[in-house]
Parts: sequence; C-alpha cells; structure tokens
Amino acid sequence: MYQIASNNMMGLSQIYGKNADCTWLVTAVTGDFIVITVSMLYLETNRDFFIIGNGHNVSSSSEVLRLTGIGSFSSVTFNSTTIWMRFITDWKVAWLGYHMGLRSSSQYGN
Repeated sequence: MYQIASNNMMGLSQIYGKNADCTWLVTAVTGDFIVITVSMLYLETNRDFFIIGNGHNVSSSSEVLRLTGIGSFSSVTFNSTTIWMRFITDWKVAWLGYHMGLRSSSQYGN
C-alpha cells in the first residue's frame, strides 16, 4: 500500500524489465481525492501498459485509465480515496517507462 503523505514522484530511472507485472495500491486521507500527473510516458505501444483503476480490487471492471505508447498528459483526479495502478510489460522490447506525480487534494479537480 502506498500512502500519499505529500507531493510524491514515482517512476523508472532506467529501462524497465521484460515480463514485468507490478501492482500498487494508493490511498489518500479520508475525504481527499487522488491526483496523478504523468510527465513522461515511453512504453512499447499496445504491448506494455500502465493501468489505473478505482478501489482496492484490480479488475477490468474498475479500470479507469489505460496508458500505452509515448506521451504525457496533465493532471487526472480520481473520485476515490483508493486507487490501484498496474504496470505490465511483454517479453519483446523494454523502453524508458514512465514518470508521474502523485498527490492528494481536498477539492475535486485541483
């Protein structure tokens, strides 16, 4: 479980491994929302994924966001105090990965 204490950054500083399957649970203080900003995404398109969903249980039914390929995006606010994040790669190509910021906010959308 990853508890948000303040503004936190997470990501990979080197090329990620093949056949990875990593899952994190992120929890904010009760009443707060979780805000994620992806400043760099560099994954093998349609083969490696960074997936985010609401709640404690990792499942396709609670999936909110599925990222693959190259890019970045501004902040996304989740209407939940707990989310799961999953990073999955295949056996073929390993690239740079991702870099993201995590924070909690008492106001939705901020």
